[in-house]
Amino acid sequence: MSKFIDALKRTAAPSISSIGFQTKTSVKKNPQLLVVASIVSDSKKALKVIGAAGMDALLIRSQSQFSLNEIHKAAGDVPVGLHLNGADIESELPNSIDFIVYTMKMPLSFLNKTAVGKIMEIEPSLDLGSIRAINGLGSIIDAVMIGGDNGSLTIERLLSCQRLSDLIVQPVVVSVDSTVKSSELVNLCEAGVDGIIITDVCTASAYGEIRKAVNELPANSKRKSSNAAIVPKLNEKPASDDGDDQEEDE
Repeated sequence: MSKFIDALKRTAAPSISSIGFQTKTSVKKNPQLLVVASIVSDSKKALKVIGAAGMDALLIRSQSQFSLNEIHKAAGDVPVGLHLNGADIESELPNSIDFIVYTMKMPLSFLNKTAVGKIMEIEPSLDLGSIRAINGLGSIIDAVMIGGDNGSLTIERLLSCQRLSDLIVQPVVVSVDSTVKSSELVNLCEAGVDGIIITDVCTASAYGEIRKAVNELPANSKRKSSNAAIVPKLNEKPASDDGDDQEEDE
């Protein structure tokens, strides 16, 4: 199973308060968001920056000119994924790849034989029926990435994030650029987003600021899902029809 998908699912899982007495040993809490850096240039310096940035995963985009050996050496224990399109499909993925990001045009034959984490990229404008159908495809869709808009955050994009997190059970990640603000990270958490993918390669200090902002997110900033079952109140009494009672008495 994918190391990154496992971490993403833990992040997406609702926090449960422990019942009973607590020991002094602190329990490690899941982060509010996972942070993924992406390779979009052929600069050797970019690899060194990403390797030291404390990211949760590294995503190799199709235009990357690095060898996998170089990438894994820089990434260390950080999970590495591939962003694929139809032209990138090979007979088999390298064993060192932890997850893939793919589009809706990806052949099913390739997905069914690929034993890695699978994140499907969709456009915010995807129709409601297709979004709901994602829930029944858990064997080939481990998570969903909201693409488009070159990583810029708008109220329209935020509404798309909340719409998706309300409708599907899989974790949701969204692409952002390196200028994302801490207040915007809070907005994404409140909309139910579980991870961000930084679309541009930036400086070590910029990565560090994003990592710091995510680490400092409030513990309860993630909005509760509206998929929870609605239980009717049992203590409500049906309204009595006084007019009918009076007629019966007469």
